[in-house]
Amino acid sequence: MHPHDASQVPDATVLAIWLVRALMNRTRGGTPSPSRPVVRLRPAAAGRDTGVEKRVLARIRERLEIDARWTTRGERSLTWIGNRLGQKIVVGLPSRHAAEPVTPVRIATTVVDDVRASEHEVIAYLARLNWYAVGSAYVFDPASRAIELTAGEHVSVPREREHCDDLADYAVLQLAQAEREVDRIAEALGARVAERDHTARRARRIAAAPLDVVRTRFLPDGTRPSEFRGASRELSLAKLNLDGCCAGITRPDGTLSIHAPFGERETIVIRCQPNVRHPWLGAGMVMFTTIPWMADAATLARTASELQRAQLESSSASALLGAWGTGALDGRQCVAFARFVPNAMYRSDLVDDAVREEVNRAAWLDRYYFPGLEPRSVWQIWAAMCEPVARAAGGMVS
Repeated sequence: MHPHDASQVPDATVLAIWLVRALMNRTRGGTPSPSRPVVRLRPAAAGRDTGVEKRVLARIRERLEIDARWTTRGERSLTWIGNRLGQKIVVGLPSRHAAEPVTPVRIATTVVDDVRASEHEVIAYLARLNWYAVGSAYVFDPASRAIELTAGEHVSVPREREHCDDLADYAVLQLAQAEREVDRIAEALGARVAERDHTARRARRIAAAPLDVVRTRFLPDGTRPSEFRGASRELSLAKLNLDGCCAGITRPDGTLSIHAPFGERETIVIRCQPNVRHPWLGAGMVMFTTIPWMADAATLARTASELQRAQLESSSASALLGAWGTGALDGRQCVAFARFVPNAMYRSDLVDDAVREEVNRAAWLDRYYFPGLEPRSVWQIWAAMCEPVARAAGGMVS
């Protein structure tokens, strides 16, 4: 891979902001102080049973409204059957991230097994399928030759109810998505649908299942204008810690673009588009966290697969409500973490939450690819990139 310089040069508006700040700092002396992104996660401490995990599982089960006939329960897990496929929800032991205790939750649906396509073909196919992910990521296990659709989140005690309700929504969407796409995936990759046996010995009808909420709630809400329109305008840029490592700007179309450090001379771009249409769920908001590299399609797909697995195994990465995939942004192919949020899940503080999660993801990416680097800000990176321009302008910025 190699950097794509053109997309990393800040646009005119951001550059103007930087020049003003630089001139102010020349007057006062000093430069913007580098710091790590807001709400940087700390590695998880060893967990222990506190009862919180059972409460979290009970809340998710209650929200899903699953009857016992279709459910198998464990101490901190449950498996339920939608139509043909089964979904497992596992609640881990509480641990501590940053300043507050959190409870990890993982939701996974085995979609197909006995995959006969080559690993190269599977990775390329899933990288495209993961673009515009709805909270879950397709992941291939070469050892078992199976593909899962998976999602994860850290549930904090102060916001336990909100997080559990959101996770129940993502669980329903995950299983509904898997049921919707499984036949196409099986045919494309020469795989077998991972059908589950259950007491009735027949496929459960979606009309009789909690999955019907997609038809009755998510799809109708998606026909209306995006509830997220204007939400990014309400974000206080001060919350994005502009005096620290990141820089953000809201564009006239409502798109929020945030730059975060990536190595010594590049930046990760987080893009929040609050008014888009998903091909399945209609109106909503999409987030893309892009890596500043250009490469051929196969390399981009392998990178997406590597990052997917690395995040699943990391205790310090941000929530995995979305997927690493490949697609086109601004007319070029790239690898990005994509997350679509449908209209039906709108709440006023969700944009702020999603932005902070992606800032944390950007910090994890920086540590993953450039371990050991000292804290630095995008202002320092842009200063290095713009130094030749400043020198040509007569030393206006030193």
